[in-house]
Amino acid sequence: MLKGLPDRPLSIQELEALSQSDAIGLVLPATPNSIRANEHGDRRIYDLLISTGERVAAVAYDEDDGWIVVGRTAAENPKEAALDFIIEYRGYEIEDRAKVLEFVTRLYETLDMVADEE
Repeated sequence: MLKGLPDRPLSIQELEALSQSDAIGLVLPATPNSIRANEHGDRRIYDLLISTGERVAAVAYDEDDGWIVVGRTAAENPKEAALDFIIEYRGYEIEDRAKVLEFVTRLYETLDMVADEE
């Protein structure tokens, strides 16, 4: 799953390309905090939720280790569990976790609709 990722945080364009390919599955930024400016001021994605059907993997970029899986879930609410893995791993201060989960859920639904139209 991680072999298709470059050894650095992703650009927005790279995320879009991964989302449209069949190489990895459905790929989304994990939280709004997951998108940050790098040292050059470019927006990069440091945390991902990767869905492969019923399972969701929480993946984070680590400066020393590259992309690592911080958790996998096949739980009843896989997006919620994977989101918790990222929040815990990064120590993100998420004021409204329910709002972030709603945002991620809407992204999944939108991408599913786009995939069905193709």
